[in-house]
Amino acid sequence: MNAAVDYIENNLAGEVDFQEAARRACCSPYHFQRMFVVIMDISPAEYIRRRRLTLAARELTATRQKVIDLALKYGYDSPDAFSRAFRNVHGITPQGARTPGVKLTAFPRISFKIELKGGSDMDYTIIEKPGFKIAITKKTFSTAGGQNFIKIPQWWGEFNASLDCNAMLKLGGGKPGRVTSSIMLGVCMEAEPIKDPANYQFYYGIAVELPPRGSAGKFEKMAVPSAT
Repeated sequence: MNAAVDYIENNLAGEVDFQEAARRACCSPYHFQRMFVVIMDISPAEYIRRRRLTLAARELTATRQKVIDLALKYGYDSPDAFSRAFRNVHGITPQGARTPGVKLTAFPRISFKIELKGGSDMDYTIIEKPGFKIAITKKTFSTAGGQNFIKIPQWWGEFNASLDCNAMLKLGGGKPGRVTSSIMLGVCMEAEPIKDPANYQFYYGIAVELPPRGSAGKFEKMAVPSAT
């Protein structure tokens, strides 16, 4: 992860390739973005945006560079777009940042470390999980701008308040599934090969495990194969 952040930091004034960042973190682009959000509570795209605006504020106060030059340097197509983003983070315009004594918001660079405090044994068992069937409703989501981390929770909220939620729960008997031990499931599925992880379309579904020979009712029925 430190290698990935080094790459991002070295390219804040240029193009950041999430495929390359993920390669340096030794994982897929999809899992890199998931891990980043779990650790940082923001998406890589949002981290980059805040870091760029932090560096832009520093340059505004320390140099006489034109606003339009800084806007282009940090990936904005126009001074207006740059000014809007700058105001959202710092609460003032780029020109206002040059006022003596003005307060700005800094978003510092992150780094990762592992702290070991002694080892302990962990018992584990490898088991075979049988296949099972689910009733599922799914939608297409995008990773563009971290939309998936906003829109999927919103969809869960809407679904939980709907009649469809009650209908789906009845299909599973309102009990934890025999295989999954869960009452409801979130299911992620590839919709297309990953070309641009920063703008990737995928399926996400809300589901319940069905009892043997159970009906999916109004929902789509899908089989999940057995796995180790």
